Amino acid sequence: MRELLTRTVFLGALAFAPAFAFADTIVVEPDVDTWVMDQPSDTVTIDGDVVVGHEVPDDVKIIEVPKHEKYGYVVVNKNRLLVDRSTHKVIKVYE
Repeated sequence: MRELLTRTVFLGALAFAPAFAFADTIVVEPDVDTWVMDQPSDTVTIDGDVVVGHEVPDDVKIIEVPKHEKYGYVVVNKNRLLVDRSTHKVIKVYE
């Protein structure tokens, strides 16, 4: 009986794990991606790698994405970034 309960809990956890893994995924509107990719690419250099979740320093100028005030755009260390303007956290790194 205990083994059956353990297996049931394990299988239940496996079923819900993918939903939890993608809970923080942000879906960005396609026109935002297009706009960011079409912008000039003057770059700002900062120490360290820039990854999703990284906070862009306050002294880096972030350009507002038209019609999407919550988003900002900047190129840091030659990487195009989409940034949450309220927190300065990187939402997306463009390749």
